Amino acid sequence: MLDVSSESLRQAYRIHLSCLKSCRNPGHPSLDLIRFYAAECGLKYLWLKEKGLHNTLDMTKPDRKRVLTHDLPKIAELLAIPADEVPEGPNFYAATFTERDQIYFKDTHEAMRYGVVFKPNPSTGIDSRKDLIDWLDKVLKWTKSQIR
Repeated sequence: MLDVSSESLRQAYRIHLSCLKSCRNPGHPSLDLIRFYAAECGLKYLWLKEKGLHNTLDMTKPDRKRVLTHDLPKIAELLAIPADEVPEGPNFYAATFTERDQIYFKDTHEAMRYGVVFKPNPSTGIDSRKDLIDWLDKVLKWTKSQIR
């Protein structure tokens, strides 16, 4: 990840949210990526703010490894977000080139970017894409309550 300021993360968060609100085709799959990146920027901004850091350069090496990732549930856990507001991140299933059904949360942005088709969770029957969008929307609701 590029090193960025907390202010850059906050601005990117707001830009992504604005794009989500103004889109004329709210069900478009490309918006899934915008939603993901809005949640990512919001969580990383709030983590830096909580630690009193102004940019990612000020992070320790262990913190960089834990926070500068696409594993958003891990960042949410580090922020100690109440589980009733943002539950544990769901499992995802997708039709991939290698036939590997389950994908890790940190890989979902790649799956969306490359047009991989999400499949229903075999244990619940719930559409994995819907699970992802619902979870990201909960993160965005929480971040909106924290970012002024």
